[in-house]
Amino acid sequence: MTASILLCADSESVLRPELMGLSGERLDAQDWLSVFAEGLHARAFFKKSDKPTEAWVVSSDDVDSINLAAALKRDAPRHRVFLVAFRSSGSLKSRVSAAGIDGLLDRAQFVERYRSCKLGARSSRTQAASPKATPARPSGASSVPGADSEFLRGLDLGGSSSKQASVPQAGVSTAQDAPARLSGSTACRVSGRGASGEGRQAFVLVVASASGGSGKSTVAALAAVFAQGMGHRTLLMDADLQFGDASAMVGAKSPRALDEVVDGASLPSPEEGDLPAVLAAPARLEDSERLASALPGVVDRAGASFDVIVVNTGPFWGEQHAVLAERASRVLFLIDQRSSSLQASKHALELCGRCGIPTTPFLYVVNRCKRGAPLSSIDASCALKGASVAELKDGGRAVDELMAAGMPLDLVRDENPLCVSLENLLADILPEAREDRRPPAHAACFGDIPGKRHGALARLRRRASCLC
Repeated sequence: MTASILLCADSESVLRPELMGLSGERLDAQDWLSVFAEGLHARAFFKKSDKPTEAWVVSSDDVDSINLAAALKRDAPRHRVFLVAFRSSGSLKSRVSAAGIDGLLDRAQFVERYRSCKLGARSSRTQAASPKATPARPSGASSVPGADSEFLRGLDLGGSSSKQASVPQAGVSTAQDAPARLSGSTACRVSGRGASGEGRQAFVLVVASASGGSGKSTVAALAAVFAQGMGHRTLLMDADLQFGDASAMVGAKSPRALDEVVDGASLPSPEEGDLPAVLAAPARLEDSERLASALPGVVDRAGASFDVIVVNTGPFWGEQHAVLAERASRVLFLIDQRSSSLQASKHALELCGRCGIPTTPFLYVVNRCKRGAPLSSIDASCALKGASVAELKDGGRAVDELMAAGMPLDLVRDENPLCVSLENLLADILPEAREDRRPPAHAACFGDIPGKRHGALARLRRRASCLC
């Protein structure tokens, strides 16, 4: 396959892709990507070759990134050039516009673009090998223990037997260019992550883990509350198809259930208040297998009405984890304080590699951290071969008591350590807050501090105190 993307990054970032948000990637193994650390060599290649149709400039060893991006655009104006900046500003945006550069990408947009491009390249190879039919499972799958099981067949995402396909890819192609397999919201995200943001689908935040009891439901529920408080039209979707209770944690009264929507009912409408809209888990356990295959369609439909979709998942891995990971903008992969949880996480990630489940959007998070806790982010990072790992603080008994009572706003109002650490984490993940969509009380009280680090926490705490 001919390379279609030029990536400019300094030598350290090329050797350690996790510095660019591409944890676990092998850049030299991507046949669709040409990587250069020196700007002079990148310009010579981009100017003379017709293969790269787009350039991503993160950094270089010898030229300032914005100057390199401007030079590439002058050298080959027929191709698109994007500057990747992990910290943006109004001044930088003005310089990008003045230089004629096609767009400015933040970290999340860059990772998403990379992920979609890699998915597109893998699908193109699959279609070229079998243009009339998609293989029932990856070639060489028989060499994987248990590959004949229904579970592994359900996790086939791309038909590639290479372990290098274990990490996702992000999108530069338009919806028309996207492979047929990337239907629904995935294709929309491929076309919608451009600089303008027009037509963008919802930001999908999936909360997952490899074992039960890690705190997925609590984190998912609180994440949805924070996203709603930031001004995003938020849907909390409980995809724990057997024992989901996220809807009860936010105090939802008679919420619409996932099975009802799959059977033809309309999705819940975006809420205007402090709590997100909720799509509850099915009431009947026997519906779980039937509903797993319907999850992509529900996410696609919800993406047209919501800005952020927070998805809670179950502890037992199945097809739903594969289809949700494929559509996720980010995945919070939780690890609790048990050594068995860390070991189970390693097994789950090995499974992702064997089955082609994308792992680039994964953010590994150690939950319930406190002084003297058995595991820290450093311990988990070492066990996961150097992957970046974040921490969530232990909120104590108050978390279980208030979330069980459906009172998340009380937990936020009290500045619980879990809430503070989770908001700090979400501030680097979720899209920029929408001032015009914040609940009126929030905008009136704190509309003048849109960039405040704990803005959502402060607004929710103030709102809760006003109601008392």
